[in-house]
Amino acid sequence: TVMGYWPEAALSNTRRWLAQNVIEGRLSGVDFALRRAAGEAPEHALSLDFDGVALRALQSLPPITEAAGYLSLVGPRLILRIDEGRIAAPGGGAVALDGSVMTVPDTRNPGPAARIDLAVAGDLPDVLQLLQEPPVRLFEGGAMTTERLGRGSATLTAAIDTRLMRQE
Repeated sequence: TVMGYWPEAALSNTRRWLAQNVIEGRLSGVDFALRRAAGEAPEHALSLDFDGVALRALQSLPPITEAAGYLSLVGPRLILRIDEGRIAAPGGGAVALDGSVMTVPDTRNPGPAARIDLAVAGDLPDVLQLLQEPPVRLFEGGAMTTERLGRGSATLTAAIDTRLMRQE
């Protein structure tokens, strides 16, 4: 596995998250560069394509499956793009995440800021059921339910600015 080649001290928080949350997948086009000029801090860059990936993005949600896309880590800046990927709704339907992108400008500190440009498509009840789950809990405490909203399909985009914090 990749983890066998990745020193535990190198980008330890990113390595730990990947080891705990990536269930399976294939990597291709992996490029890694490490440069260090005399008297300066080392600079690193990693880019790769992935497919057949299953990963747990949030502990409260089912894993993303059948994911394919691209990851780039240049210095502390991380970009993860999902070209294809699905997540199972509690009712069993699949919700597509195709075109979603997460950008973390600085991965060096715990709880880094992140921008998630989320693209979601699926049957309306499935999309709404996912939005009822933590951490969103869209209908919590209200009279509106997925059953009251009816049937159909939904295509949603959202720009989410958040911090990546460990869920307890």
